[in-house]
Amino acid sequence: MSLRAQTEDLLPDLVVCASKERVKGAGEDAFALQYSDSKHGTGYVAVFDGCGGMGAQKYAKAKNQSGARLASNIAADIVDRFYAMPNGGFFLDGKDAERLEKELKKGLLTVKEAISEKSAFKIGGDLFRELPTTMSLIVSKLGKDGNLYCEYLWAGDSRGFVLDQEGICQITEDDLESDEDAYSNLHNDARLSNVVNADRAFTIHEKALKLENIISENGTKPTMLITATDGCFGYLRTPMHFQHLILNTLMRSTTEKAWEQSLIAELDKVAGDDCAITIAIYGCQDFETCKRQFTKLYGMHNTMYIKPLVNEEDESKAAALWEKFKPSYYRKYVQKRR
Repeated sequence: MSLRAQTEDLLPDLVVCASKERVKGAGEDAFALQYSDSKHGTGYVAVFDGCGGMGAQKYAKAKNQSGARLASNIAADIVDRFYAMPNGGFFLDGKDAERLEKELKKGLLTVKEAISEKSAFKIGGDLFRELPTTMSLIVSKLGKDGNLYCEYLWAGDSRGFVLDQEGICQITEDDLESDEDAYSNLHNDARLSNVVNADRAFTIHEKALKLENIISENGTKPTMLITATDGCFGYLRTPMHFQHLILNTLMRSTTEKAWEQSLIAELDKVAGDDCAITIAIYGCQDFETCKRQFTKLYGMHNTMYIKPLVNEEDESKAAALWEKFKPSYYRKYVQKRR
């Protein structure tokens, strides 16, 4: 689906979502988004990735769906209901992670108790979880001061990013059992150390950012807020290719809907997993302006990081380019609440 803010200056100019199931009807990724709060100009984008290995258990009372598929969709529904509550999670006060963690634990436990069967065979082992899923959620509010206030909430290895005219930046930190960065984990695929689930303790992490001068007297600063499951970036050659995927599909498209379809088509070519991505864009006014404002970055990035690897199979070249790109990819933004 694609959503466009038509009238409210405080809402995003564009919100795009793309998702793809590898096996129709058995997908384990889900998404949630909402930017209809025109009074406060506050909303969110989110993705969830049901953990297929941990959550392979099938539940007869839930139409024999896997715990992973159930978990991602249930968590998405809990998030939607959480932010729909009167005075829901739009405080951006540093306590939303704790509030949402409680709601997820309570909601998933309720479902677990409803669908579990005492006599059913249970997959054992330390890796098993009841209803496990990752989560990456970005709550955003464009202030009347022209600054964009964001709250990143996450668990697992689904990621939250900022993409502006400096390039893409990963804001969230993967919950992994070993110390891997975005490039090394493409090769080592470390085990997850923390996921949302119904039977063991988990943690929702939180970072609050202030992205300055999105709208100012000097003009606008185009900014994308991106959440993505690992199917969107985990099968690409480098983290630089994830930025290229987003901008290349944008440049080849003529409408938001076409961009969404292009994202799905490109991910379908490379991803060996389900995938879901959401993008909320501020400071662009409309789709054509968005393309125009990111054209320079697209060209520079393509020349510096993508073209040199087209016919280069030696991974040492890719690793060297990653080391050049890495400082920008992990750059720090102002961590401040509104």
